[in-house]
Amino acid sequence: MARRPLRVGVGDLVRHPGTRHEVERSVPAGGLGSLVVGASRVDPGVDVEVDLVLESQPGTVVASGTVATRWHGECRRCLGEVVGELRAELREVFGDESEGDPDDGDFYALEGDEVDLEPLVRDAVLLNLPVAPLCGDDCRGPVPDAFVPAGDDDPDGGSDDPSRDPRWAALDDLDFD
Repeated sequence: MARRPLRVGVGDLVRHPGTRHEVERSVPAGGLGSLVVGASRVDPGVDVEVDLVLESQPGTVVASGTVATRWHGECRRCLGEVVGELRAELREVFGDESEGDPDDGDFYALEGDEVDLEPLVRDAVLLNLPVAPLCGDDCRGPVPDAFVPAGDDDPDGGSDDPSRDPRWAALDDLDFD
C-alpha cells in the first residue's frame, strides 16, 4: 500500500485537548490531483510546501498554517507566460462526522485517529490560484502592429483596409437572402 504523506495520526492530540503537533511536509503537486484554475496551473512535478500546526480542542482538531507552491499560466491580456508564487494562510477544523456532515463545508472529517490533510491542501491551492493572471499591472495586451497575419508576404499591406484579415474574404461572398 502506498504511503500517504498528508495523512497524519492525531490519536494523542484527540485524547489530550490543548496539545499541539507541527506538520511540515513537501509533497509533489501530482499527488494532489489536477491543480488547474482558469489559465493558471501547478505542474505535477512542482512541490507543495505544507507548514501546519494541528491543535486539539474538545471534539475537534484545528489545522492552521500555510501552504506554498509555484504556479504558471498565460497573461489574460497579452497571452505571455506568467509565473508566480502562491502562499495561502489557512485555518480549518477537522471534526467527527457524528457532529454533522463534512460535505456541508463546515469542517473536514476526522477519520478515527487520523486526519487526511490532502483535501485541505488541495482546496487551499485551488482557491488561491489566480483565475485570469496578469504579467504585470501595466500590461496593455497584444500589439496588433507587431503581428503580421499569416500568409501576408506583401510589406505594403496588399489590402485597402488594413483592419480586415484576408483569410476571411470568402465570407464576403455569402448571401443570406
